[in-house]
Amino acid sequence: MNYVNQPLESAPDLKTIKSQLYGGTARLVDVREFDEHAQLPVAGALCLPLSILSQLTSAEPLAGYLPSDRVVYVHCAHGIRSITGAAILCQFGYHAIALPYDVEELLDAGLGNNQA
Repeated sequence: MNYVNQPLESAPDLKTIKSQLYGGTARLVDVREFDEHAQLPVAGALCLPLSILSQLTSAEPLAGYLPSDRVVYVHCAHGIRSITGAAILCQFGYHAIALPYDVEELLDAGLGNNQA
C-alpha cells in the first residue's frame, strides 16, 4: 500500500502541540529507529520505529500502547519519516498528524521535559 499519497492534516504550532500532550489529549510517537531514539530522546514519546510500524497489518498490536481516542503526533529526526508513519496510523484509524519539526525543535520548544 502506498501510504504517502494519503492526504494528511497539517500540524499545529509547537505551543498547541505541547499543550495537548501535557493536557492528555494527544500522544507523541517517535518513528526513528531505537538507536536514534536512545541518542536523542524526546521524553514521553512512544518509540515505534517506522521499520516495525510499516510491517504491521492491523492496529491490534498497538492497542495497549496507543489510545485511539487521542490525537497522535508523529515525529522523526527531520520530519520525513513522520509523514509515512502518520499515514500508516491513519490507515489504522488513528487521528495521526506528522510533525514537520526536527528533534532539536521539539526539545527547544520544551517538549519532552516537565515544563508544561
